[in-house]
Amino acid sequence: MQEKYQDIEKVEQQLPGMMFQYSLEPVTTIHAKSVKDMIIILTTIAFAVLFVSVMNYILLTMSTLIKRAKSAAIHKTCGAGAKNLQQLIFSETAVLFSIAILAALFIIWAIRPLAEVQLGHKLISVLNPYVIWPLAVLLLALIALTAYFPGRFYARVPVATAFRNYRQKKNTWKLVLLSVQFIGASFIITMLVIVSLQYNRMIHADHGYQTKDIYYGSVSGIKTGKTVALLNELRAQPEIEMVALGSELPIKGASGNNVLSPDGEKELFNLADFYYVDENYLKILGILVSEGQDFSPEHAAFNDVLISKKGADKLKLFNGWNDVIGEQVDITEHGTSTIRGVFPDFIIENVAHPDARPAAFHYYPDQKFEAIREKHPSFSFYVLIKTHELAEAGMLPKITTIFNQFSPFQDAEVKNLELEQQLSYQSENSFRNAMMAGSMVVLLLTVMGLLGYTSNEAARRRKELAIRKINGATLSDILRSFISDLESVAIPAVLLGLIGAWFTAGRWMQNFVLKEPLHWTLFVLCSLFILVLIALIAVLNYTRTANKNPVEALRHE
Repeated sequence: MQEKYQDIEKVEQQLPGMMFQYSLEPVTTIHAKSVKDMIIILTTIAFAVLFVSVMNYILLTMSTLIKRAKSAAIHKTCGAGAKNLQQLIFSETAVLFSIAILAALFIIWAIRPLAEVQLGHKLISVLNPYVIWPLAVLLLALIALTAYFPGRFYARVPVATAFRNYRQKKNTWKLVLLSVQFIGASFIITMLVIVSLQYNRMIHADHGYQTKDIYYGSVSGIKTGKTVALLNELRAQPEIEMVALGSELPIKGASGNNVLSPDGEKELFNLADFYYVDENYLKILGILVSEGQDFSPEHAAFNDVLISKKGADKLKLFNGWNDVIGEQVDITEHGTSTIRGVFPDFIIENVAHPDARPAAFHYYPDQKFEAIREKHPSFSFYVLIKTHELAEAGMLPKITTIFNQFSPFQDAEVKNLELEQQLSYQSENSFRNAMMAGSMVVLLLTVMGLLGYTSNEAARRRKELAIRKINGATLSDILRSFISDLESVAIPAVLLGLIGAWFTAGRWMQNFVLKEPLHWTLFVLCSLFILVLIALIAVLNYTRTANKNPVEALRHE
C-alpha cells in the first residue's frame, strides 16, 4: 500500500538521510501501552487484596476447625473417611463463596452510578467472555484453594486426641498467614498515601495560568452575525469583569505547526499552535508577557504572534538571534508573522500528560472573528468570561441562559474552567479512589485476621496467663510479652511491604513530570501507623483475657 499510493523514493530524495515508512498498530494495543503501568499497579493491588483475603479466610477457618475437632472425630467413628470430611469443608466453602458473590453483585449494583463515573464506561460492557471466563476460573481456583488446606487439616485430626480436648500446640502457621496480611496492608496503605499526595500535588500545581472565576463556551450553534450581540450582552452584566475570544484552550491542548528557517527551506521545530486570540484572552488567563508587548489594537497587527519562552530560546539557538522581539518568523499555515512578545511557559493539557512543545498565539481583533465566521460558518471559537471575585456562586446557569438567547436550539454548553481542569485528572482520581477502596478492604481484613489470631492465641495460652498473674505479673508485663512476640513478626512484614510500595511507587512516578518526593519520613509514618494499629488491637484483645479471674482459666485445665 505504501508504494502503491505514494512515491517513497521521491519523498526520501526531498528529505536526505531519512527513511519514510508507515506502520500499523491496533488501537487497543496503543491504548494498552498508554496505561501499561497503571494496569500493572492495579493488578498488583487486586492480587494483594485477593491474597490477603484468602490468607485471612484460611486463618479464620482453620482456627475455627480446631474447636470442631470432636465433630470430626464423631464423623470418623460413624464411618466418614478423609474424602468425606474434605467434601464437607468444600461444600461449606462453596456456600460461603456463593453468598459472598451475591453480596458483591448487590454492592456493585448499588454503587453502579459511582463506579461507572470512576471507570468511564458502563458496567454492562464487562459482561463479555474475555472477562467472565477468567473470573469464573479464578473463583473456582479460590474455592479449591481455600477448601483444600482446612479440609486436609480437618481430616487429619486423630479421633482419640479429639476426644481428649484437642488443642493446637503450635501457632507458627498462624503467624505466617498473619505476616502475609501485614505485608499486604503496609504495601497498599503506603501506596494509597503516595498516590493521594501525588494527586493533590498535580491538582494544586501552578499550571501557569488562572482558572478561578473563569467560564467558557463555544459559539458553535450560534447563528452567524449574533456573536457581537452575545458579547455585548455578556459585557453588560455587572458580575462580568471581562470577555475574550480564542480558538483553543490550554486544558484542551493544541494542534501543531512548524517554525521554518529564515530561508524557508528547513523546519526548525514544531510548536503547540493555539491559533487566534484577541487582546483580552491572555489577560483573563493571567498569562503576562515577560518580554515585548501584549496584544492590543494600538500595538499589534493582524496575525502578529506571541511565543513562549521555550520557543524564543529555540529561535535564538537556531537562528543566532540575540532577541526575538520584532523579528519575522514563518510558521506553517500562518505565513510570516511578527513576534510582538514572549510569555512564560505554561502547562498545556495537564501535569499528568503535559505537552512539552513551545506555544504560540496569533492576534485577531474581535471583528476579525466574526468576519471569518460570516465567510466560513463552520469556523468556531470560544468565548471566555471572567467574573468578579465577589460575584454570586450561581453564575454558570446565568451565563448559560445568555448563551441560549442566541442559540436556536437552546443547547448552549458553558463550563467552569477551574472545574474542567480538575476533571482533566479524572483518570488519576479514579486510580486514587481504587487505591482507597483496596486499602479499606485490606485494612478491614487485616483487623479481622488480627482479632481472630489474638482471640485464639489468648484462649490457647489462658493457662499461661493465669499462672503469670498468680506469680505476680502485672497487666503491663503480660501485654509486653504477648505484643513483643507479635511485633517481632509484624516489623519484618511491614518492612517488606514498604519495600514493595517504594519499588511500585517509583515505577508509577516515572509517568509524571511533576513528582511528589518519596521522602523516608513518609515510609516511617506509614509503618508506624500499621505497627501502632497492630499493637492497639492486640492490647484490647489481650487485656480482656488477662483481666479474667485466674481461677476461671485453671478450672478448665
